Amino acid sequence: MDIPLAEEARLLRRELSQGEALVFLVVRQLASFNRKTARMDFDGYFGEFFDLIAPALELAAIDWPLIEREHLRVVGHPLEARRVTGHETNPMRDDLVTQRIAQRSNRLRDEHMLHRLLAALAEYRRVFAVVGVTHAVMLEPALRAAGEHGDYP
Repeated sequence: MDIPLAEEARLLRRELSQGEALVFLVVRQLASFNRKTARMDFDGYFGEFFDLIAPALELAAIDWPLIEREHLRVVGHPLEARRVTGHETNPMRDDLVTQRIAQRSNRLRDEHMLHRLLAALAEYRRVFAVVGVTHAVMLEPALRAAGEHGDYP
């Protein structure tokens, strides 16, 4: 249902500097990794993640020294990877640059999900989708309005 990660990276790169997009995506992924109770191999996990987003961000390669430099430049303080939480990318807040980027990221993801849901509703009588709470809050009014007006693709 959600937008593929590489596509989100490409879309963010159109609107943000390379460093801003990189820092946001890595910080969001760190928050996700850090809240998991069953910890995976950190280097392997992020190696695959870096390989996935690097082409979309127009980077030949991504490594921790690059991320640390960009984080310091974009956010203004050193990255403490193991201490990153969901607060840094909470789209309901507006205090940090990463939170403001999260608002734009969520909007892009909401638009993608809305298009997919409307396409599914045009084809099927019932559709079941699992989305996060911040997406549900944004998608519900748009889906209700589309249903009232029959605005399915």
